[in-house]
Amino acid sequence: MRRFCGFAGVVLLCGAGCGVVPSTGIDLSQRGSLSMLISRESDSAQANVGASIADTAALATLFELGANQSLSVNGVELRESLLSKIGLGFFDAQIRAAVGARDAPNGYEIEFNNAGTVTSMTVVPPADFTGLTPAAGSGVSASGFTVQWSPSNESGVLVDIWTEGLTVDGELDDDTLPDAYFTSLSNLSDSGSANIGAADLQGFLAGEITVSVVRYREVTQTLGFAAGSVRVEVVASTSLTLAP
Repeated sequence: MRRFCGFAGVVLLCGAGCGVVPSTGIDLSQRGSLSMLISRESDSAQANVGASIADTAALATLFELGANQSLSVNGVELRESLLSKIGLGFFDAQIRAAVGARDAPNGYEIEFNNAGTVTSMTVVPPADFTGLTPAAGSGVSASGFTVQWSPSNESGVLVDIWTEGLTVDGELDDDTLPDAYFTSLSNLSDSGSANIGAADLQGFLAGEITVSVVRYREVTQTLGFAAGSVRVEVVASTSLTLAP
């Protein structure tokens, strides 16, 4: 599943003044804003974690943690991501890790070691999915269809729905092949049902599309940064055939 949330806000702000600077000498309790995403595919034994720390006092600037600072989840330290290593950290999380998945009531244990001062918090994930329809391989109409799943009935849990497929070739590349395309529905209630309408599907070519239902909980961080949040999510996907 293609992921755009979590760090997209920093990307959109990024312009000529973008930069990644050391956090040495910076009081992150005054200037650091943490964005962390813990994402698990349904039924997977692994969760992927990504995090970035933005400067609240400078537009589109990220902090690189110092040698005596670290963020970890379930005891696994987050390390510099590949895109960050080649200077494209604004298009991905700065630091990443893969950790063992947790099921409620167990949570993900997040720890920030700031030069020997350690703070921690625990975030409990929403329940995994127990059903998603239409089933994989089903045909659906471009006039719209309904996606259904078993609701979690949990407080503070919301749902995003992503639809991905192909659209006609655009003018921003040199080939004539169809381009990747997506639409999304955001911040829906976890009611167990949502409609993907004709307006959401009109840009797609007929053929295979992937619909992903993202159940998530987002909480304010309590690790000692000036601002920020932690989002923990479970993703269930189904591949469908869109009729002309």
